[in-house]
Amino acid sequence: EGMRDVVRSVAAARDDIEVTTLVGNMERGADLVRKCDQELYDVILSRGGTADYIREVANIPVIEIELTPYDIRNVLAAVSGRKQKFVVAGFPSIAEAARSLCDIMDIDGIDIVTIRNDTDARATLPKLKAQGVELLLCDMVGVEAAPAVGLETVLITSGVKGIEDALNKAVSYFSSFGWAKLAAGIQNA
Repeated sequence: EGMRDVVRSVAAARDDIEVTTLVGNMERGADLVRKCDQELYDVILSRGGTADYIREVANIPVIEIELTPYDIRNVLAAVSGRKQKFVVAGFPSIAEAARSLCDIMDIDGIDIVTIRNDTDARATLPKLKAQGVELLLCDMVGVEAAPAVGLETVLITSGVKGIEDALNKAVSYFSSFGWAKLAAGIQNA
């Protein structure tokens, strides 16, 4: 829901696009795309695993809303006062953004785990819990799998910069067609 609001806000400030926002996790996002009239849109914006799932069912291009190191920094700042042992976990886009931030800021000691799907999460999260992890900074796959093993979660969402960049890519991609009609299929946030 939070990402939907950011997409709407960023899109409202532009006059070169028309955006429809839909909210869903990986399976629901792909199902929404299957059921919608894709001919009404030029491109779909999504992120992480949801974008991957949507690519499998979409007849139109899917542009990923990429996470930025700032998105990871914001989550780390939000949990900085907590005493819980935490791990950053999620699809490759989350892991890569976290590694970039740690490299840029010369931060050591943050464990980063790549999780590629629900099965991977169900196998990985119990191991993290056994290692003393209490808090998972993650995407929707982690948020949905964590309660089964008793882990607390903080959802990492895409911020304004990542959404603006994805909208700019879409407009650039379709600039010869005039107005770009975008379907923003985004993860629950």
